[in-house]
Amino acid sequence: MRERQAPQRSAEPNDRLSPQLHVRASAASVRLSATSASASRSKSMAGNASRQR
Repeated sequence: MRERQAPQRSAEPNDRLSPQLHVRASAASVRLSATSASASRSKSMAGNASRQR
């Protein structure tokens, strides 16, 4: 019983930290998506400017 309880105790802190890691990962993905969207917008603007010229 003691051997089975040991891994569970060691896994508890990991479970507590996991939600924070997920939040950080989601925030990073949102930032990457925002930067990619802005980059695509800048590219479209440059394309429109070249077309107007």
